[in-house]
Formats: sequence, C-alpha cells, structure tokens
Amino acid sequence: MRQLKRVCLLCLCITYMFTCTACGYVSNDKNEKIHDDIPAGNIKNVKISSNARSIVIKQGVTDHFEFYNADLDEGNQYEVEVAYDEDGSDLDILVTMENAAAGNDILGSVVVLIPQKEFECIEVDGEYRQLSFYTLNSDVVIHANDASVIMNLMTDELDHNITLAGSESSSFGRVMVYFDQVPENVRIELNDISQNAINDPSGFLAGDKGKSGAGEPVISIDSADRIDFYVKEE
Repeated sequence: MRQLKRVCLLCLCITYMFTCTACGYVSNDKNEKIHDDIPAGNIKNVKISSNARSIVIKQGVTDHFEFYNADLDEGNQYEVEVAYDEDGSDLDILVTMENAAAGNDILGSVVVLIPQKEFECIEVDGEYRQLSFYTLNSDVVIHANDASVIMNLMTDELDHNITLAGSESSSFGRVMVYFDQVPENVRIELNDISQNAINDPSGFLAGDKGKSGAGEPVISIDSADRIDFYVKEE
C-alpha cells in the first residue's frame, strides 16, 4: 500500500509539473539563481550530469546558460560545477543536489536554461529521477537510468534529433511525449520496446503519422518500460 501511494504521488507530481511548466518552469516564487550565468562563447558540445530528483532543461532567451533552484521544497539545495576542455569547445555541467537520496518526493526541480545557440550536441546523464525538457535548438542525447523523461515539444520549432539512449540493462522507467500539434515532419523510432508498453490515445503512431519525414528530425527511443504519446490539440 505504501508503494502504491508513492506511485500515485509521483504521477500527481508529474502531472502537476507538466501543467505548471506549460508556460514556464515550476517556481517556488524565489527562483533562486544557483550559479553565475555562463556565456555560450565558442562552446560546441554540452554535457549535463545531475543526481537531482528532478531537473528541467529548456531553451532560454539569452546567450548564456542560466541555473535556478525552482524546487517547491526550499530546504532542497543545489550546487553547480562547470569544466571545459582545453580549447573551450566542450562544456561539462554537474548539478548536485544535497541529500538527493534522502526521500522520493518530487516537489519541484532544478532548472537549466540553454542559450539561444545551436550546439552540435547536448548530452544528459547522471542519477536524476525525472527529467523534463522542452524543444531545444540542438541535437539532444539522453542516457537512461530507470528515470522518467517528459518531453514537451513544439512541432513548429522541432528541427533537431532527440535520442533516448537506453539499453536492455539500463532502460527508461517511463517516457511521456507531449506535442502541441500533430507533427508532419517527425520520424519516430522505437527500439527494444514492447507494443504493450506503448500508450497512444490520440492514435498518433497509427498509419504514417509517426513515420513521416524521411530526414530530420528523428525522435529515437531505445528501451523504455512505458511510453505515452499525447497531442495537446486533440
């Protein structure tokens, strides 16, 4: 019964986060900046690692990386460390949450805003439990660790590939994909995923809807316990 309550709470928190983040990110009214802004400069590749229970990655409106503590539990503290390679073209960002393993409740997130620049690749890894991200101006690769992933995608702005790189030994717990409208130029590739694990209430994947678009962008999802596709306009 206790485990069932935890699952129900997680589902409610995920729904709450999606609702609240439709126009922005979840806020604790403080929106505490937790690191100095980082200019995009000549950075080409970005890797973001985190142990946070929940992390939000979305497109910013400046030419800097920005970092905020938008956790509803103001007791949760985060720290950001950054490192560059020798020529400054690769940026590693480590977002650490204090006492991340102390509980299971997800009541908010640490937020990373990406500069208005096209990077070669944005890679996400770590021990996070839930990742929410929005349409970005760069290719995205996300590594699995049993976490839940929520994608909020604007089809008119979706020009880059999204890869959820799971495996049989390291799969995603749950993936939820929200489109603002039926995309006409997106190809969906699902690998090592049972048909019974796919929930498509809008019928998006039926026929050629999810197979149109011979080129980019491609949304590729490898190994997930469950995938939900939703189209908001429907």
